[in-house]
Amino acid sequence: MNIISKIIRTVLRLFLWLLYICGNVVIWWSFFFWSLSIIVLAWRWFFAYDQHFLSDAQLTKNFSQNFERVEIWTFSYSWKTIHYVDVWDIKDTPVLLLHGAPWSINDRKPLLKISSMHKGYRFIIPDRIGYWKSSWWISEPDINKHAQAYAALFEKLIAPTWQLGIVLGHSYGWPIALSVQIHNPHLIQWSIIVAWAVDPGQEVIFPVSYLVQYQPLYWMIWPPLRVANDEKLWHVASLKKSMVWLDTIQTPVVIVHGTEDILVPYANIWFMLEHIDSWVVKLISLSWQDHPLQYKNPQAIADALTQNFPQKQDGLAK
Repeated sequence: MNIISKIIRTVLRLFLWLLYICGNVVIWWSFFFWSLSIIVLAWRWFFAYDQHFLSDAQLTKNFSQNFERVEIWTFSYSWKTIHYVDVWDIKDTPVLLLHGAPWSINDRKPLLKISSMHKGYRFIIPDRIGYWKSSWWISEPDINKHAQAYAALFEKLIAPTWQLGIVLGHSYGWPIALSVQIHNPHLIQWSIIVAWAVDPGQEVIFPVSYLVQYQPLYWMIWPPLRVANDEKLWHVASLKKSMVWLDTIQTPVVIVHGTEDILVPYANIWFMLEHIDSWVVKLISLSWQDHPLQYKNPQAIADALTQNFPQKQDGLAK
């Protein structure tokens, strides 16, 4: 009995010792986790407000440096709210600008600073759904639902003149732009798609994208990145659903893509050329250029916008 008692006491001591160690680990881990969370939260809010989450007055000031008439409104579609800037003259060609992930209205500034953009164009620039002031960081991974909302906004704004417009999308904004174009030929005369991902087989997903979907990391990351990551993980399924209409497109598409794009491989263009009549497509390849063309080479985007859109001919449009 003494031996059994000793064994039981030893086991209990070991159990209590392990419980003590585990308790300390939990306490210190909790302290570390919450301290880190506070730091991350403070950083992300500071960064968001400092760089992107600008007041309407600040946005108006930014865009008024180059344009005389700047208006900021919200538009309701279904349960979603879309916050947008309208830089305009009603006589000018309307251009719908759709940003990528996780950017914002303010990221269009480099393009709109270019002098050739200051006359002849009316720019309609929404925060995409889920970003900043458009439905406040609620993820919407369905490309077609995005497109329906922006098409409704665009139709409302151009209704007084019914002047056909242009849609320009960068990165994740491009499949949305193309969906707007495909399903609304009465609104869009042509499109420009920049650094685009269309081939589900070429989609690049980094392992960290799966990791941060788990709690508590999911709620620790910067909210726009969280929305961007949700879109990223659903992108392949959403592309397969929305791009079945590719072979029906009969209005011109201008592709601007860097040959050294790591995030969205240049090989995506061949998928596009296999699924769309060649006369529709005009390809602008930028040698040695990477993904963030809106910052690194906005002039190339401006040049694509000011050129004549493609005309039907044999082979690839020139």
